[in-house]
Amino acid sequence: METILVFDRPFTSRFNAQYRPLYGGQFDVKIISDFKYRDDVGLIVKQYKHLASPDIAERDLGLDYAVVARRCRYLRALSQTMQRRLINSAWLAIRDVFEAHDVRAFIGLPMDNYYLDLIDQYCTRNGIFTMFPVQSFLPNRTRMTRRGEHIPVREVGDDEVAEYRDILMKRTFRPTWLMPIRSQAKLFRMFLREVGKNIFFDMARAAKRDPYSFHYLGARASGPSINIRSGEVLKIRSLFMKDTEAMARKAKEYKRAVFLPLQFSPESSLDYNIADSRFSWYDQLLDTVVKTLPADTLLIVKEHPDMFGYRRYSFFERFLGRENVLLVDVAITVQQIFDVAEFILVSGGASTGGEAAVKGKTVISLGGAFYGGQGAIHEILNFDDVPRWSDWLRPIHNDASTRDGIVRQILTNTLPGAYDFVRISRDKIPAARENVRTVMEYVLAETAPLSSFRSA
Repeated sequence: METILVFDRPFTSRFNAQYRPLYGGQFDVKIISDFKYRDDVGLIVKQYKHLASPDIAERDLGLDYAVVARRCRYLRALSQTMQRRLINSAWLAIRDVFEAHDVRAFIGLPMDNYYLDLIDQYCTRNGIFTMFPVQSFLPNRTRMTRRGEHIPVREVGDDEVAEYRDILMKRTFRPTWLMPIRSQAKLFRMFLREVGKNIFFDMARAAKRDPYSFHYLGARASGPSINIRSGEVLKIRSLFMKDTEAMARKAKEYKRAVFLPLQFSPESSLDYNIADSRFSWYDQLLDTVVKTLPADTLLIVKEHPDMFGYRRYSFFERFLGRENVLLVDVAITVQQIFDVAEFILVSGGASTGGEAAVKGKTVISLGGAFYGGQGAIHEILNFDDVPRWSDWLRPIHNDASTRDGIVRQILTNTLPGAYDFVRISRDKIPAARENVRTVMEYVLAETAPLSSFRSA
């Protein structure tokens, strides 16, 4: 019986559990995970066996080790020797899993995780179908992609285009996943939680004999993008301008205004879903944008609502004390900034860029976007060109037909239903089951019978 491999983590288990009752009679549906003892194939147990090899770091398995490490929030903080040990051992463990099972398809998660990166690379080399469904920023839609690229998965009618154009055009539009703005009390509870996570994760690694756990080390409160100082958590919002009228007056003093919505980082949208992996150097990217900002241009910067409370105070210092840079409050809506900014500067396929392009703004994507192409937005695909980003400050005047074309392109990359795979409640299980069915039917339609040949 052919195998369907589904990548799982603790917070996705209730969603992924729907695959087996729906398709277990047709396929050997197996769970694969970077959590030790939480899968059907023993990925991490196999990795530790390979880690015991004395020459594991010296072996060249034909991988681009620098790129794999750069894309992973955990690996990039380690020495090159440790990076190679973990990458090589994981690659060999993945090979063992796939050689032991007749895998027809792999369904992953949108995460900056080196296991997912390597599984995708292994499948690509060996002709195995891979797909990483993700919840679309449009309501009740699931985006189908591997590495963030646009994949046309269905035809879309004019009525659906009109429906979602109207949704995007609303001043109240927000992506489906955005959280409410966190209060001071919520920020302090987050701080306590992050401190507690450090203690718990260290204990869990010891108890499970998993010293190199991606989750326990990659999600702990450490690194430049996690705020673990309570005093900082509570005072960061004081840095943000809250007066929208003052923002508008400031914009009128300049030739043009550029809106830079900050990204969640580290995260797959930056680290995994941009072809040039160097765009994952987010701090360097932002420093370059600020350093090369023309004097006649106002840069309006807004923190990502879901990231608010996680970044350190020092992260925002690059934007402070500059006459032509405004760091505005998280409560200021995207639409209020659209009112004063003609240009929108985003990283990769950020949802704000898709919304802005449909609303007639000029979008510059640093890394390329799945809603780009055909001149509808500016795309800077090479990281070496970032210092020249201001060369793309040229207005794009898309007509109504072109803007509808952007909506159509976004929709053709989606299937009906929301891929809401994170900690679903019991009352949402029927909807999750239907979404799983939709995704799997697409995967099965796209996969051909397996070849008997598998390369090493």
